[in-house]
Amino acid sequence: MKPETLIGAAAAVLASPVPDVSAEDAEAAFRRLWGQDGTATPLHSERDRNFRVVTPAGDSFILKFTNANEDPDVTDFQTQALVHVGRSDPTLPVQRIVPTLDAVLIARVAGGDGRMLPVRLFTWLEGDLLAHRILRPQGLLSLGEALARVAQALSGFSHPAAETHPLLWDMQHAASLRPLLPLIPDDQARGWVSILLDRFEARVLPVLPQLPRGVIHNDLTGSNMLMDGETVAGILDFGDLVSAPVVQEIGVTGSYHLDLVEGADLFAPLLHLLTGYERVRPLSALEAGVLFDLIATRLALRALIPAWRTTLYPENRDYLMRNAGRAWQVMQRVAEMNPADGQARLLDLWQAARGRAKQETAS
Repeated sequence: MKPETLIGAAAAVLASPVPDVSAEDAEAAFRRLWGQDGTATPLHSERDRNFRVVTPAGDSFILKFTNANEDPDVTDFQTQALVHVGRSDPTLPVQRIVPTLDAVLIARVAGGDGRMLPVRLFTWLEGDLLAHRILRPQGLLSLGEALARVAQALSGFSHPAAETHPLLWDMQHAASLRPLLPLIPDDQARGWVSILLDRFEARVLPVLPQLPRGVIHNDLTGSNMLMDGETVAGILDFGDLVSAPVVQEIGVTGSYHLDLVEGADLFAPLLHLLTGYERVRPLSALEAGVLFDLIATRLALRALIPAWRTTLYPENRDYLMRNAGRAWQVMQRVAEMNPADGQARLLDLWQAARGRAKQETAS
């Protein structure tokens, strides 16, 4: 995809105003479309307008008013994917979409400015947001299993919008984000990102066509995972769905679970994440062979994209840059690492994880 196309499409989406919907509007829609009374409380969202709605009986739901500028095909893509996952793996802790009284999954209502907005009702999942927690081995095992179960549940799912949905966070297009490099103010950080983009182009792009593909969540991070102690209790927000190499999911999530202690083995926690994944969906050697560079590329995007977005929304700088600092903490180590050594370490961890998973199966 041409850089100007990808960046321009992302900018147009981000520039669109958040739907003009009040809590009173949400309660009225809930009553009219789902036939229930409830108290609506606004939730944070960058593009949509979300509310937690609690009924007099104490039942909770998420009521989402989608941005009017979102492509209707993309809204349907995300909706049908969630329905597919619920059918494929009924015990996977994902939200369910609640049909309206008329058995409609995506209703439409008028916002405060008169524009028609897609509106959906989701079940509420209990749990503590993973956020920036440092997981213990058992938590990483549970997380790895959850990633693999989502991949398995989405396997076989297709939708016309899956291949036409441009997404800035889709690392397949990482090389297209080079025009954003000058927006990183720090010379060193800019250099690290540039190195990682170079490696992506040289080491991953040639392999991409050979990797197993499918629809992936693409954002299984602390912001979208609920935990009950060290067990995954909920998987949220299918808004970054893309069709991509399935192993890309591990690259996304793995970048958030590296050991940040100075002098520690950066990648050691991934042994447990990969073991959990191998229990459900064993990786091929080709997929394991790009893990290091996929993790590195996600680190680069975690610095590059927030830097760009702060130029669009300088008043939200603190929120947008909340994760960039963590990426920079490890980016230097990854950028200055010999990539062959880094990938050898990931392959060692994968082989160890594979052995553990097989041993568990045998016993």
